[in-house]
Formats: sequence, C-alpha cells, structure tokens
Amino acid sequence: MQKMNDTESAIAIYDEIATTYRYEKEEMLDVVLAAKVNRASLHIVLGHRQEGLDCLTDIINRYGHDDRPFLAPHLARALVDMGSSQSEMPDTRKAGLETWRAVIDRFSASDLPSVRKHVANAYIKIVAFLAYHNFAEDAIATCEKAVEYIENGDELEIRRHGAQMLLVKGWAERSHGSINRALATHQELDRRFGDIIGLGGLPWRWHVGRERVLTYYKAGTVDHWRQMFRKLYATLDSEHETMLFDLHETVVQIASVGGSSNVLAHELLADQEKAQALWPLIVALLRHAGESVRAPAEVMEVADDILKEIERRRLRNASHSAAPEPQAGHQQEEGP
Repeated sequence: MQKMNDTESAIAIYDEIATTYRYEKEEMLDVVLAAKVNRASLHIVLGHRQEGLDCLTDIINRYGHDDRPFLAPHLARALVDMGSSQSEMPDTRKAGLETWRAVIDRFSASDLPSVRKHVANAYIKIVAFLAYHNFAEDAIATCEKAVEYIENGDELEIRRHGAQMLLVKGWAERSHGSINRALATHQELDRRFGDIIGLGGLPWRWHVGRERVLTYYKAGTVDHWRQMFRKLYATLDSEHETMLFDLHETVVQIASVGGSSNVLAHELLADQEKAQALWPLIVALLRHAGESVRAPAEVMEVADDILKEIERRRLRNASHSAAPEPQAGHQQEEGP
C-alpha cells in the first residue's frame, strides 16, 4: 500500500499489526516496532504531525532504555524521524538538533549496518540543518566527523552517505570562501567515491565536476572554470534527463551570480549536437547577454521562464550579500 502511495491504507495496516500483536513474544516485537515507526512516519508525511510525534514518543518512552540489540535500529530511526519533525517547527527547532545528536551519541558505537545507516542519516540531518541556517563552519566540522565515522565501515549504503557528506562539505567550504579547502575536498571525493553511483543515478565524478566548475568560478579564475566546464560538458549524455537538469542548474547558478551569459552560451554552442537539447537555455543566455535571437514561440516561452529564474536568483543572492553575516559563516548559494 505504501509503495502504491495509498498512505491511509498503509497506516491502517500498520495500526492493525501494532494492535493485534502487541502482547506477542519478543520475536514479534521487532515487527510491531517496525510497523509503529512506519506508521508514525506516514502520519508526518500526511501532515498529521502530532499523531506521528505521539507514536514516536510512545516508542522512545517505552523502549528508550532497553538495550536489547534488536531494538536499536527501531529506536535510532524513531529518534531520527522525531528530530526531523521537531526541526520543522520554530519552537522545537533546537530540540530537533539535539535529538539527532542523541542518536550519534547513543548508537555510533554499534557495528550493525541497520543501526549505522541511521547514525549516518543523523549526521546528514545535522549538516543540512546547520548549512540551511548559515552555520557554515559548524556544518564543515560536522561533515569531518561524519566522514571519519563513515570511514570505519565498508557498507555501500554508508559509503554513499560518506560521498554525500564530502559533497556538502565542499559546498559549505566554497560558500564560506575557503576555496583551497573546497578544491581539496572535491579531490578527495573524486578519489574515494568517483566511480560509485550517487545522487540522481549519476556517478559522483559528475557531481565533482559540477562542483569544481562552481568553485573555480567563485574563485574568479576564468580560465580554470571554463576549462572545468568544458570537461563537464564533454561528459554530458544529452539523453540523460538528470544530467541535463544538473547542467542546466549549474549554468543558471553561474549566470545568476554575474557569470557572462554570452560566454556560457558559446561554450554550450561548441557542441552542436548537445546544444539541441539545451536550446531554450542557450536562447535565454543570449538574450540575457543582450543579443537578438529568433526562435519558435515555444522555445521563447521556455527561455522567458529561464530568464525569470536567473533574475529571481540574482535578487536573492543580492539580498544575502546585503544581510549581516552570522558568526559561523554566511551562506552565499544554494546547497548541492
């Protein structure tokens, strides 16, 4: 039911499991707790925040001090989900951060993959929270701890978390103006995880290439960022929708922070075959550079939307630049 997005039916079935088997022996408690945590998560997905929190609180209060190993994955996940729910509300935002930290403190010594994945997830949640609220240095420090933790295991799922941590770490370093540190992090990510499939079904090497373009652009080294952009563009599969979207986002991001739209357009036009898949973007860039372009009405309509997005991001970047800088570092761009 859950896989088919029939969330209400899934909640009803999980509830039936929790009710029917609540007095069974220990071997069934494993299933009952899994059902309860799943039910809580689905309540939160549906916007029934209090119902979800009540269920998670019941699990934590009832079994939080129970050290039986089979309970650990359920408790770790319940705490991670509780932290996520808490972090969404202004009055409990800091409590969410502390809940995730509690997961790390309590369960990081576990060698069970089913527990370690939740510890890694807690690290990711903390980093995302700190980065979103502009605490760049704290986010970087947490990334370093997370990578150190993840290095102690060889599970593929955990290693993917490690790659994601390095990606975010490089972004936070760049946003904080630490260009050399960011480039070193990109190199480490490429060396350790480059061939592994990552976000969007793309190898991490693709993400590294994109981040290098943005980092060299941030550094103001024109020759370097254009060279990196050409390398990235050369590996583009124009039939891969995620790759196209990713490249599109990279170009729009550069254009919105003052990148020469004319230069970007002509870099894309260097490969006529790939340029066909990016034609509305190229038209938007040429128009943004003040050039007169003729194209079909439907292309112009999409180009208009791209120009609006570039302007929207430009204004947001300007407002960030004008804002007072927080103690822990100022976020200058969107996260990866």
